[in-house]
Amino acid sequence: MPLDSIVRIMKRFLSTTIILLFMLFAHAQSLSDLASMRELATLYKKGNSIVPTLKKKGYKHKGWIHAERLNDFYGADFYYKNCRLNRKGEPIYFDKGNSCIIQIASVGFGPCIVIEVFNKNAYWFYIKQIKAMGFQQDSSDDGTITYVRRKTAIDCYRARKGGSFCIRRNL
Repeated sequence: MPLDSIVRIMKRFLSTTIILLFMLFAHAQSLSDLASMRELATLYKKGNSIVPTLKKKGYKHKGWIHAERLNDFYGADFYYKNCRLNRKGEPIYFDKGNSCIIQIASVGFGPCIVIEVFNKNAYWFYIKQIKAMGFQQDSSDDGTITYVRRKTAIDCYRARKGGSFCIRRNL
């Protein structure tokens, strides 16, 4: 085989590889725009507000939404990013980027922070952060996995295209 044809084949291979890599990285989304699980859990544990952190990361405020099936005491203050919410706090439209809803909630066991993400990469991004923070898996039932560290628990529920997390006191 002459040297010219080998060089031509190598050039074609390299150009195809470069194009494929560019396409792969062009579609990959950075997860750095999401709020850090470590920061949210630390602020929650200390009883400090997470609102300044959310505003710094570009989250928008929807307001207080109470759970219709429960009394007025139960509800959440909604913050969202890269999506639009209806009056019930449910996403109705997703923008480009990592869509996320964070609720500062009041429920039966006290205050908690609920984080909802809508893609698998963001879900696993948070799971890795939870494990890196030293949380240990405590229980698993009905699709919910609970990670515990001292007096803080994080309940994780994996959905088809993402999942949700609830940072709360360990009872």
